Amino acid sequence: MNVIEYIKLYKLSAAEERGECTMCLKASLFPDRMFKLRMVLPKNDVDKVVELLTELGSYEPADIKLSFGEPIEWARHDLLVVVDHITKLEGFFEYFELSIFPEPERTYKFKNWREAAQTAVKLAKEIEAEFEEKMNKIREIETKMFEVSALLSKPQTLPGELLEKLKEAAGLVALHEIPKDLQKDMVILDAAAKELVKLTEEFVRKLALKILKELEEEKKTVFEEARSWALENEEKIKQVYGLLKTVEAALKVLAKGKETDYFVYLEGYVPESKIKKTLKRLQELVGESGFIVSHVVDMDKETPPTYVKVESEAVKTALNVENIYGAPNPRELVPALIMALTLPFIYMFMFPDWGHALVLVLFGWGLVNRKNWALAVFKPFGVKRFTSGTDFLGKIMMLVGSASIITGWLAGEFFGPLIGESMVNPAMWLWKGLGMVPPLTFELHYLGDTVIKYVLLSITIGYFHLLIGHLIGIVNEVRFGRKWKAVHYVLPFMIMYLVAGAPFVAGFFASGLGSNIQQMMYLSGKYFGEWMFDLKAGTIGPLMVIFILALLWRGYGIHLELVHEYGKSSGSMLGMELFENFLLVISNLVSYLRIMALALAHWGLVFAFQIIGELGGPVMLVILYFLANILVIMLEGLVSFIHDIRLHFYEWFTKFYVDRGRMFEPARQIVRVRIE
Repeated sequence: MNVIEYIKLYKLSAAEERGECTMCLKASLFPDRMFKLRMVLPKNDVDKVVELLTELGSYEPADIKLSFGEPIEWARHDLLVVVDHITKLEGFFEYFELSIFPEPERTYKFKNWREAAQTAVKLAKEIEAEFEEKMNKIREIETKMFEVSALLSKPQTLPGELLEKLKEAAGLVALHEIPKDLQKDMVILDAAAKELVKLTEEFVRKLALKILKELEEEKKTVFEEARSWALENEEKIKQVYGLLKTVEAALKVLAKGKETDYFVYLEGYVPESKIKKTLKRLQELVGESGFIVSHVVDMDKETPPTYVKVESEAVKTALNVENIYGAPNPRELVPALIMALTLPFIYMFMFPDWGHALVLVLFGWGLVNRKNWALAVFKPFGVKRFTSGTDFLGKIMMLVGSASIITGWLAGEFFGPLIGESMVNPAMWLWKGLGMVPPLTFELHYLGDTVIKYVLLSITIGYFHLLIGHLIGIVNEVRFGRKWKAVHYVLPFMIMYLVAGAPFVAGFFASGLGSNIQQMMYLSGKYFGEWMFDLKAGTIGPLMVIFILALLWRGYGIHLELVHEYGKSSGSMLGMELFENFLLVISNLVSYLRIMALALAHWGLVFAFQIIGELGGPVMLVILYFLANILVIMLEGLVSFIHDIRLHFYEWFTKFYVDRGRMFEPARQIVRVRIE
């Protein structure tokens, strides 16, 4: 049998052999076309083919709808077993706060994947047995702790026999302490009994607290013993965990396949950038013994996974942020490359302090490089071990923090305005050396001017951000085959934004990016009166006419959209949509004023603590200044990012982002497995 090639097997360039991106810009903006790979292979070749596919990391198995043979039951069964052991190990890693990142440091050799699965499970059971022994001890201790803790609130719930013995012992003590001549006095006996019960409960509570403390120490000892054992055997655990993950990937390929007595049928997705190399390697392996066919997926009939080739770490981080909202559709433009620029750009104006930014970068670097001092800071917030999540968090902190260093210098702020006024701030050395005032400073003498400048700056950022979003929206609609929507629905809305913000943006740029505040205010007002409308003169400018025409044009697009979605359109529905669209233009632009608000709040928090501290004296000032900076880094650093994400997800993505896709998840080897 022959391999049916993708058009033809072109000779791969050296860059393609190395897996490098020859059209990185296009690849970062648009998903790869996805190919469906179908293979009919002799049973003897299947294990080697699966080894190759997992080694290449270019193939994602797909469900087979073709009527061919029967499911590979042993693979389905073994996959469930392997997944169960992976879940158990990950549960132990989570409980014992272990950061396990498997690395391909050794090669395993097996006759077939079934043997690999059996070996992986066997090795996993050995490790699990050690963890289980410690876990059983901890469970026993926790059971005792639960029973003892009941005594703190309800000491009378002691077991009946034990309670009787305790009462008898306490009674003997009481009778011994009460004089004989008073032992028959009922009043005395009643008072003594009540006091005895009170003393007994207090005694039991104190005893319970002591026992709880001892049990807690015992639990901690067992916990540390388990951690010590795991750290001593970390390499073995890494390799076994990696072997399980590799076997899982291989079994997922086989579990979705079908078999007959002599052949196995596999089906899956391969991105266009990887199809030539994959087919070439399969041809070398299978030769004339197998039958392989590939074709471009028809996206009108099925939605394949989305694969975006990304080389830059910043773009990868932006893509992961984007996926929080939803994975991109394979037809649409992927905004990760643009977000890698806009995400830190917007953030740095919300968080303009280069001292605070350096702290973010430092801790981000610590999380990415798995430094325990960085993890210790995040432990109170529930981050107990290094995972892919901490790596992602660290990369975000480095990305946005690096950008904030720039605006920190422009604002002349180093851990707030207090030190910004002194001679220990390197940013101020620069500005004083130049004989200039930092252009983004919020110092009291320039506060009013900076706020006004920030208002126009925020609107300008929103103006261009939203325009980029609409341009992407036009591209997406064309790629989805909806040119009518691109022309009549998205384009007029983009024109409305262009017109609405033009006077303010023009005034900002004409005044030298706000360097002359009076000129900026004058020009913005002048352009608005001439281009939009002048209330005093009662005149309407050309841009206002264009805005109204664009609004009516958008109304026609809304009519087409309503007919397309619901099969009908009415005047009331159209009127409500038009009014909402008019409000959206204003609200979307105004929403970017949060950039100014957060920058002002960032400066104001430290300044407010400074004023309070000065009222309390030098010691109070130092204490509050220290606490203020910690609060600002933690609170404002997080709040600024949340609002940055909101501007992207709500204001920006709603203009173009389709999502409703799923990312390409290839079967790949974590540790090296060779089938002999």
